[in-house]
Amino acid sequence: MTMGLTGIPYEEMLNNFIFKCTVRIALLNQEIQEQRALQTGREEKYNDLCQAVLLHADETRRIVQYINALDIPHSEKVSLLEYAKVATLESAFYNMGHALIEMKGLQAISQINTCFIRRTRKFWVDLNNIDTLCSMIIPHLPVYIFGDDGSAKVSSYISSVYFDTNNFNLYDRRIKRDQGAKSLRIRSYGESSIISYVELKTHEDGWTGERSTKKRFLVHTRLIPQLAEGVDIWDEIKTINVAEPAEAFTLYQEVLDLIRRLSLKPVVKTVYRRTAFQFPEDASIRISLDTHLAMWCGNVGKHFPYAILEVKLEEGNEQDWILELMNSALVVPVDKFSKYLHGCSVHYPNVPSIPYWYNQITLPQAQNIEIAHAPIQNIRLSKINREISELLDYINKQSQYKDTNIPSAELPSESGSGVYDSTSSSDSYSERQPHDVLNMCSDNTATNNPHGQTELHQNLLQMRNMQQVQTQNTNVNRQTMNGEDRTKEFFQPSALRQTNGPAVPAVPSDKPVTVPVRIEPKVFFANERTFLSWLHFAIFIGGVGAALMGLGDVNAALSGVCFIVVSIIFSVYALYLYIWRAQKINEKNPGPYHDHHGPIILVAVFLSAMVTSVFFKFPLK
Repeated sequence: MTMGLTGIPYEEMLNNFIFKCTVRIALLNQEIQEQRALQTGREEKYNDLCQAVLLHADETRRIVQYINALDIPHSEKVSLLEYAKVATLESAFYNMGHALIEMKGLQAISQINTCFIRRTRKFWVDLNNIDTLCSMIIPHLPVYIFGDDGSAKVSSYISSVYFDTNNFNLYDRRIKRDQGAKSLRIRSYGESSIISYVELKTHEDGWTGERSTKKRFLVHTRLIPQLAEGVDIWDEIKTINVAEPAEAFTLYQEVLDLIRRLSLKPVVKTVYRRTAFQFPEDASIRISLDTHLAMWCGNVGKHFPYAILEVKLEEGNEQDWILELMNSALVVPVDKFSKYLHGCSVHYPNVPSIPYWYNQITLPQAQNIEIAHAPIQNIRLSKINREISELLDYINKQSQYKDTNIPSAELPSESGSGVYDSTSSSDSYSERQPHDVLNMCSDNTATNNPHGQTELHQNLLQMRNMQQVQTQNTNVNRQTMNGEDRTKEFFQPSALRQTNGPAVPAVPSDKPVTVPVRIEPKVFFANERTFLSWLHFAIFIGGVGAALMGLGDVNAALSGVCFIVVSIIFSVYALYLYIWRAQKINEKNPGPYHDHHGPIILVAVFLSAMVTSVFFKFPLK
């Protein structure tokens, strides 16, 4: 047991902090319900509650940093971090979503939005900053609610199984963003769902005038293994595709043809919890946050060390608060990030290339992030806030006293999030390993018994030992698993299974790195215009040379021959440059496209021809 500066066990101080935080969450939910009943002053009350939620998220984030800084055994640190999760704001986020919708005069309609906005920006988020990030969103967007009966959750598990060929043909075209590139996946919302979606995504370049599409049809979850083997199951699923039967059947035929013609097989499975922020029936601004992301290949799973933030906006709808959020130190921009591409890169060493972010990702490192808090006017909240703030300052002093000789893991905010560091120490990994222990105690148990740390600690250690044995058995079973069993393994529930490690490369891969490059027809036209410009100049020089040869003078004829030779050199160089650039454009090579030595040689040749012409005319008359 770790002792503080005054002899009080550090765990006891943490328990006291968590207990007071649970009291504050209860007060917050009570205040939210009272705010929903107000007739006037609702907006001021809501803004005050948003500041209280942000303060709570920031203080719980700081307590996690203090726990990570403790010089205690890893097993004790894991149990403390798990216990700190009791102070989550999930219930408050959900209730405030209802309050914001009612304040705007809207209704929480039970409909799934099917409008897919093409303009998407993606970011990585440190797992310790999730509540803080959500607290910065809820003043402007509510948690997306699919029902108004209060039974919906703030987040749910999404499972996606991706298909590809043995040589990763779909992967290769997708990572290069080729025109017409397709990706096929089967998605389930909640792994116990009896209905799943078969989705076919097709990439269209912007210059074609078409938009990238995502089409899908329904399928019974129990029939997915048969569909994955190319079995015709339309007669059994046509009754659940009654909304648009003709379109669904056409898409079904296309998917079945792809599976049979390309011999598609499941290659990777992703499982994560998604929290969406959006007003009902308004897709102009949609923000989604994916946490607990795991990437599976059969029985082998890798957890992703970051949460994924997606900001989807209509063109020209970038509000100030969104720009502030995207430029904050809480997020790391990762353009065109793909769970499918990353999962294949992690699990398969024989992929033809790797995405640009693969060799750059490391385990997250702690940051100093300053959050501005407006004063809170609520009397009841102010009292508990003051008590928690005093306790947090006291814990901070204890932590600083204990960590004077420990190297700091924090980085200044200007230096980034540590994602692009080339190395990551094993100690840092052991202290910040995400998702090793999954929800071993309920919120009620931890709240009612804030001092029951010993029992919780024993349960966590017991679970970790069981998971280690299970992981060893899994690795043995996977080696003897035949193809059919391996296919079925992709469609087994994976949300609560223990992963085998982080989805981070142990060493940088030597595979070619593919950077997304967008090629439009105007690029080819620009190459042609450059070629015609060179050719036009060559024709002009050749015409001058031909005119000189027609004068009948020997010296003039010699000058004309020099200019004609220069014209031929210019023409050959223009043709070579055109073909070279066209080939690089077709290969989507990011460049460079300029020639360092060619123009220098051409200028030297042209000046030589001019000097030779003057020499033949010397002495001038």
